Amino acid sequence: MSRKYAVSHGNVTFVVGDATCLPYRNNIFDFVFDKGTMDSVLKHNTIGLLKAEKLFIDSLRVLSSNGHFFMFTDEDPDIRLPLISEFLQKIGKNIGTGISYYHIGEFCGIDYFMYVVKKV
Repeated sequence: MSRKYAVSHGNVTFVVGDATCLPYRNNIFDFVFDKGTMDSVLKHNTIGLLKAEKLFIDSLRVLSSNGHFFMFTDEDPDIRLPLISEFLQKIGKNIGTGISYYHIGEFCGIDYFMYVVKKV
């Protein structure tokens, strides 16, 4: 598959890696998108929370100053906002300017949200 898309979209590179230890140097991307990865990681009973924290921390590590981390999920703000806040507190207050979230819409009776953290 990577050959197919690399040929048809010459500037696209596919990388297989661990989302908790991204194979990129610090401060390289303006945007990081998470569409369901954190949700999947959090489902693991014993190490899900630890892995989710590592995923979040490493996503912010590769973000440039003023970069944005976007998370798309069906997780309600009452649950997801405290989790993101806890992760930010562990990193240190100087990394993020806060969290915003938006209700994207509903599909088949499920509400979807986008959470945004801006790195400073």
